[in-house]
Amino acid sequence: MINKKRFFIVYSILTIFLVFGICEILKGETPLKLKYKKWLNLVEYIITPIEKEIYSKITNDRDRDAFIKIFWKHRDPTNGTPENEFKENHIKRFDYANRYLKYGTPKPGWRTDRGKIYIILGAPMERNIIDENGLYPIEIWEYFGKKKKQLPVAFRVVFYKRHGIGEYKLYSPVIDGPASLMHTEIGQIDETNYIQLYNKLNELNTTVANASISLIPGKTPYNYQPSLESNLLLANIFEYPIRNINISYARDFMKFKGMVDVSSSINYIESHNDVYIFKEPTLNLNFIHIMILPKKISVDYSEEKNKYYLNYELSVSLKKDGCTVYQNSKNFPFYYSEKELKTKLSRGLAITDYFPIIEGKFELNVLIQNSVNKEFSYFQKKIDTNDSFSSLPHLYSPVIASKIEKVREHVFSSFNTSNYKIYTSPKREFGLKDDIYIFFCVDRGEYNKKILCRADIKSKESYKKYSKQYSFILPEKERYMCFTKKLDKLESAYYELNLVLSGEEDSIIYSAKKKDFTVSPASHLAYPMVAKRTILGKNSFIFYYILAKEYENSKNYDKALYNYKKAYNLKPPFPELIKDYANFLLKVKKYNEVFKIIDGLKNSEKELFYFYLYKGRTYYYTKDYRKAVEHLYKANNIYDSDISVLNYLGLSFIKLNKIKKAIEVLSASLSIRPDQNEIIKILQSIKRD
Repeated sequence: MINKKRFFIVYSILTIFLVFGICEILKGETPLKLKYKKWLNLVEYIITPIEKEIYSKITNDRDRDAFIKIFWKHRDPTNGTPENEFKENHIKRFDYANRYLKYGTPKPGWRTDRGKIYIILGAPMERNIIDENGLYPIEIWEYFGKKKKQLPVAFRVVFYKRHGIGEYKLYSPVIDGPASLMHTEIGQIDETNYIQLYNKLNELNTTVANASISLIPGKTPYNYQPSLESNLLLANIFEYPIRNINISYARDFMKFKGMVDVSSSINYIESHNDVYIFKEPTLNLNFIHIMILPKKISVDYSEEKNKYYLNYELSVSLKKDGCTVYQNSKNFPFYYSEKELKTKLSRGLAITDYFPIIEGKFELNVLIQNSVNKEFSYFQKKIDTNDSFSSLPHLYSPVIASKIEKVREHVFSSFNTSNYKIYTSPKREFGLKDDIYIFFCVDRGEYNKKILCRADIKSKESYKKYSKQYSFILPEKERYMCFTKKLDKLESAYYELNLVLSGEEDSIIYSAKKKDFTVSPASHLAYPMVAKRTILGKNSFIFYYILAKEYENSKNYDKALYNYKKAYNLKPPFPELIKDYANFLLKVKKYNEVFKIIDGLKNSEKELFYFYLYKGRTYYYTKDYRKAVEHLYKANNIYDSDISVLNYLGLSFIKLNKIKKAIEVLSASLSIRPDQNEIIKILQSIKRD
């Protein structure tokens, strides 16, 4: 007997896939609860426009709570500790502004100019309150700045009451001007005569006079005319809390929230990633190669193994027009001694994958989850593979690599192609003394003359001009060829590789590709460890099997059949292929083919249930209902709670006019899964008749 628990798990997994495979129906937005409106007020000055836009699109409170947790986590200066100092300080500043900076206005304190500056910068180092004859009420707040945040070493912020009434407003030397700070004898001074204005203010209060023309101490502008430098300072202050905030988590939130447990989505980790398409000439198939490098890795300690460990699960899906064409998951467990942890993992860890791909335009979704701390990274890319199947000459994805090796014994693996092993990193960053290689492949298609390829390396920075060109030729006799070239040593800068493919005689540009890379000021860089899976040549059937599934899911049944046949004819001892192939043959009504292949399951006790199920279904479709009942009964004796067996058994009894047995079997099916509308209708019909 087959374990019923195992069947329940399989059924549950299939149910989950079905649920997530259905296109989401747009739901009406519910009014935002007061606590979520208050949170938006709290973060008004520190939330980026993208974060605010994504937050506005969230339609339920559970996801809002998750988003808020991630928002604070990405601003926590000490990740890993229970406290979030940034959040605590921000809330204290917000509360102080509401309590002490609300006077003179009906607005809450956080909405005032003083409240805004206090929330962004905190308490000033010194606060000068000036209320003297000839001047309107003025406050000058002194601060120390941070150069890395584009704030000067010392600066001041000035507030004043316009015309002496109302709330304190933020003062701008350029927009408001020194004349706005005083009310005596203004008529006797030209408001555009900044020397006279400065002298008059200096008589009243030297501190105010200096602050009126510049918010940066010691910066006295020419002729005392306020410069734009002060306005740039104010702009930098307002950008200060959102500068250098990586908002990739926000862009991806609406995508990954359906793929991971929302409660653990606060553990989103940013990553570097890259995607390439190469041709494998030994199989004449196109492969997609994926690399993802998390910016942070957590490890745990196993007392049992006396080693540190982590485990990544990589999930990849390919979608076309909202429907899943390919989906797969792989586990990458790692165990390290303390020494290995310091030497190997300190360089980072890149997880890779590869699989054959069909022609078309797709949405690629890649998710990796670390079992330690439930950390995950995610990225999504638009993929267009049509040019890789073109009859015109075309280029495949160029790679910027730190090393290229020729491999003698060919194996199938990520970033192995055409007997080359490619060492690359999604950061595409190199040291001054590191070797840098370019690698690319050319397919001539049906073009029968020489093909030229030009590779231009150019600096992207105007102050560091560099340009060098390399030329390559694809001979007439070669259909497909890969090229590699070691570059000259380059200065520290940002660079761009431009590849252009053209005919030798007609000079028509057939294909062009680009790739950016960086040369760091450091002499050498440490490149990450790369995790990959290898498949031996004798197991190449799996690639045709994957293509068959992709074509089937894309409803290209002719190509699906071709690849199923190719995979099956390689005679792999792989029952899953036989079951999927049989299911597909039933779908396209090639019943005789099912009888030919299904015998591959009958010698395995574990697969006998499926042998009888598929054989019974095939007899049903070929109208041999007695044999259908015979085989379906045998399947039911192995496992008596499969609704597919029960439904085909019931339908066979109807065809044999054994209505009482049909009612009994179909009722049993509905007791397992009551939501089968078609079976309900059939059952009602035969009971009525």
